[in-house]
Amino acid sequence: MEFIVTEIKPMDKVRVRIFLNDEAAFWLYRKDYRELALEVGQNISDTLLLKIETELVLRYAKKQALTLLERMDRTELELTTKLREKEFPEHVVTQAIAYVKSFHYLDDYRYTLNYIRGRYQAKSKRQLSYTLYQKGITQSDIDRAYEELKESFSESMEDRDLEEEAILRIIRRKGKPIDEFSKEERQKLIASLYRKGFHNHTIQKVLRTEEYEG
Repeated sequence: MEFIVTEIKPMDKVRVRIFLNDEAAFWLYRKDYRELALEVGQNISDTLLLKIETELVLRYAKKQALTLLERMDRTELELTTKLREKEFPEHVVTQAIAYVKSFHYLDDYRYTLNYIRGRYQAKSKRQLSYTLYQKGITQSDIDRAYEELKESFSESMEDRDLEEEAILRIIRRKGKPIDEFSKEERQKLIASLYRKGFHNHTIQKVLRTEEYEG
């Protein structure tokens, strides 16, 4: 297929967008654009196009992906979205994602495990699951992470699951036994836990257990 440079359009102070056959193809940093000396009307061979995409555009995307992951851990969906926002071609985004995954810089299960580990004491599984869904995490990864965390905490948690443990910790941060709560305090606590996404039957189970043990 023949590719012809049909437009060269400035994007900002450091980048220009190259149009091939009247379609936006990729962008280049001005320094690289000047070195290539591209001009409107120029024929671009398959060899030159491949060279530009692999040696320049893909390099930009890989560097951007690494920079984004250095700043904070992200899911595959989040990183893909960020790279698309940077206006990289879709096939370049796919290759950049594969690159960082090959070095395990990007790992959705690891992200899920760390995310739940840092928040399960304050939020329900339902709340955390909803947030993780939005980040592109599958239900199987969420369930597997909960099981792994429960196994790692099994000795300190006795026979409780993570949901019950989270509720228990929230109650104990109140600073007094549950049987010393007034009726109003108890109602406010239940309402607060329910708003956090905990199921009512789990809340009641923990409250009954605490009353009995107290």
